[in-house]
Amino acid sequence: MVTLLWGIVFALLAACCYATAAGLQHRVVSEGTRELRWLARQPRWLLGLAAQAVGGALHVAALVAAPLVVVQPLNASAIGLTVLASVVVGGARPDRTTVVAVLTTMAGVATFVVFAARAAVHVGISAHAQGRLMVLAAVATAVVIMAARAARGRSRGPVFALAAGVCFGLASALVRSVVDGAGGWALPALGIAIAVTLGLWCVQQGYAHGRPETVVACQTVADPLVGVAVGACLLGEFPHADGLTLCGAFAGAVLTVTGVVLLARRRVSRATLAY
Repeated sequence: MVTLLWGIVFALLAACCYATAAGLQHRVVSEGTRELRWLARQPRWLLGLAAQAVGGALHVAALVAAPLVVVQPLNASAIGLTVLASVVVGGARPDRTTVVAVLTTMAGVATFVVFAARAAVHVGISAHAQGRLMVLAAVATAVVIMAARAARGRSRGPVFALAAGVCFGLASALVRSVVDGAGGWALPALGIAIAVTLGLWCVQQGYAHGRPETVVACQTVADPLVGVAVGACLLGEFPHADGLTLCGAFAGAVLTVTGVVLLARRRVSRATLAY
């Protein structure tokens, strides 16, 4: 139980880092070019990259301490943190829709994690399961990247953010396979590097075409959904889930998605957009 609690703490700290990175990098990408050489010379963008790196390290620590189905949903905490940061920095007063959306999202995350923690187990991963995970990661990553590149207009930012979420969710699953897997670490490590690199690129594309809270919202919905699905169905982290656990987890997921949809559709003031 103590190890599980440490995993939850590490995951929440990682969410804080991701929210900080979103605010820092969005402002740079939205005001300038998306070329990597230009971005690499911007202190704010580099600071955001450092925040992402720290968040990634904390996320790995969380995955070592707790099951994937518990850690991944906590990433959604970054949504509320990003919205609150944009409101504070932009000097805008949050409207009722924003407050309700943030509270709904956070309540959904808390509900899901509480019920998931009742039945989740930290299991070893067989070489066979690791191999299937590698195939799934390769195919899914290719599909979402192609879909994001094909998107046009206002949907381009959210679609790139969804693609980033899928990449990060798969990368987290591969991290779990490295930590407790029996099939070696070299190939999964390569998969992690590719998935994270593509995910970071998709995030920058999302910031260039959408608001930071919308990008984080789409990303952190896709990320836990992929992580939980892989953890429960492929890695076997939910072997003894009863009806109460499943109903509670489902209710938490519905609340989280509802809050994210409200955030994505809310009206934003000019002060907030300046963030």
